[in-house]
Amino acid sequence: MDEEEKHIEEMINSRDEAMDDELRDMYMRQARIHFIGRLFKEREDWRANLLKLKEFKVLKMPRVVQSLFYFL
Repeated sequence: MDEEEKHIEEMINSRDEAMDDELRDMYMRQARIHFIGRLFKEREDWRANLLKLKEFKVLKMPRVVQSLFYFL
């Protein structure tokens, strides 16, 4: 979590434009998605666990799984 927050702050601070709270929040969400996506690509154990997860037939929250596979 600390690594994620540090990465997000670096991304936000590297922008030269003036931001209001809404725009800053949007950029923070975008940076968080890119960071998490990069983790799924780089870490084989995360990828393997996600691929195991797709074998389950009953899921209570299919939207979560859809989002996870989007990152891959």
